[in-house]
Amino acid sequence: LGELFRNEGCSLEKLNLSQNYLKGDGAVSFGKALGKNKKLSEINLHMNRISNSGAMALASSLLMNKSLKVLNLEHNDIGTEGSFVMASILTKNTTLEKMSLIGNPLGEQGGRCMLR
Repeated sequence: LGELFRNEGCSLEKLNLSQNYLKGDGAVSFGKALGKNKKLSEINLHMNRISNSGAMALASSLLMNKSLKVLNLEHNDIGTEGSFVMASILTKNTTLEKMSLIGNPLGEQGGRCMLR
């Protein structure tokens, strides 16, 4: 899957990987490929248990990715630490229009950080 995203000829614009249990390691690999992709505009990663490590990897990829507009990260065990990293990246990414973090244990501090 990672090789597909890196391929210049990949025309895939929407991807639904919900409930595939990528977990943190899978999200790290996915994040590396996402940073190089130029076509995907919408990704659904609902219920993949990506946790803080996966959220951090995805956040790093959002610094390089210039095509993604919608990212669903609902119910992925992303906590306060992951939300801090995501919030800091969102101030630098100008293409992402919608990100959903419903059902993640962000905590009070993480929730406030995302609102800034």
